[in-house]
Parts: sequence; C-alpha cells; structure tokens
Amino acid sequence: MMAVIPPFVYWISRFLFWSCRLTVKNYEEFQADLQAGRVVIGAAWHSRTLILPRLYHWVGYKPIVVLVSQSFDGRLGGAFISRHGFRPVWGSSTRGGEEGMAELIEWGRKGVNVAITPDGPRGPAETVRPGAVRLAAALDAPVYPVVWFCDRATRLRSWDRFIIPHPFARVICQVGRPIHVPKDAAAEVIEAKRKELEDELRRITAEVESYFG
Repeated sequence: MMAVIPPFVYWISRFLFWSCRLTVKNYEEFQADLQAGRVVIGAAWHSRTLILPRLYHWVGYKPIVVLVSQSFDGRLGGAFISRHGFRPVWGSSTRGGEEGMAELIEWGRKGVNVAITPDGPRGPAETVRPGAVRLAAALDAPVYPVVWFCDRATRLRSWDRFIIPHPFARVICQVGRPIHVPKDAAAEVIEAKRKELEDELRRITAEVESYFG
C-alpha cells in the first residue's frame, strides 16, 4: 500500500523544484527520443532522484513508470512521485523484483517510458546492478544515464547519502551517452553493458560535481 504525502509536503517540493536554477547539459538526443515517441529508460543514482521530476518536465514530459521498492521509504517515495505525475511500479532486487520487472516490460511494450535506480534500493551506492540493462534488452530501448548536482545541498546520513538541494540552489543536470543493448543479449553482453552503464554514470557524476569545484 502506498503511503500518503501531506499536501504541504507536495507544495514545499514544488517550491523547491521551481526555485532551483536548473541547467541541463547534453539533453538533445534524450529530448528528441521523447518527442519522437520512442520508449526510453532513465537511469539515475538512488541518491540523486529528488530533482528528476523537474528535469523530466523540463525536457518534455511523457508518461513514465518508475520502479519503486516496497519498503516504507519506497512507499513514501512512490507517493511523492505519483503527486508529480509519475506512476510507481512496486518491486526491487530484494522484494517483488521479478514481478516489478515484468510490469515495467509490460508498460514499456505499451509505449510508456521507464525510470530505474540501478543501485537501489539498498546499494551498494553508485554500483550498477544488471536490472536496467536486462530491461533495455527486453524493450530494445536505450538507457539514458542522468546525474545532477548543485552548489548548496544537504546530504542525509542514509546508505546512499541522499541529496536534498536548498531553495534557489544552482542545479546542473547532465544526461549521459545512451547505452544500447541488443535484444536477447547473452550473459557476457549483459555484464559488459552493465559495466558500460556504470562507467558512464560515474563519468557524468564526476563531471557535474567538477562544475562546483
């Protein structure tokens, strides 16, 4: 069952989203795929998901489903993203993973975009698990790595050091090079593509953080 987000939390989050000064880099190919109606898969570190609804609306909103864990934190997160127009799909590597992945594939085959945190729900932080790559192979859809960082933020003492930007922070978001996975890819190809996605996420993480010293 999804948790309930009080209305004031929603309005605070909207204020936070729209007060931040957002710059998006290297988004043109991602935006073109969205506008052309192609199914895409967004992949972002678990710690850097909070500002992504703002980014997704910025580049050109299309319906999207997001894999969310069935933990208490996941239920809160699912309620939060649903208030911002995203549809949660319940499942993770620890609970309901196969069912959640099957539902993502079903939505993707209907033409709905997908988002996933490849290091969630419990880490290790910034280490990619193969789920996003397997999903890309099943849907014949590109995986777009996405990372953001900002000049003023609070990092929680959670396993992922979750980032909350301060109001009016300067936020830079970077879209990485899309990862293409062949349909029916063999196990060794899945592993190679998993490593490719991880390397690209880490590369753009270092790049966005370098903008702020």
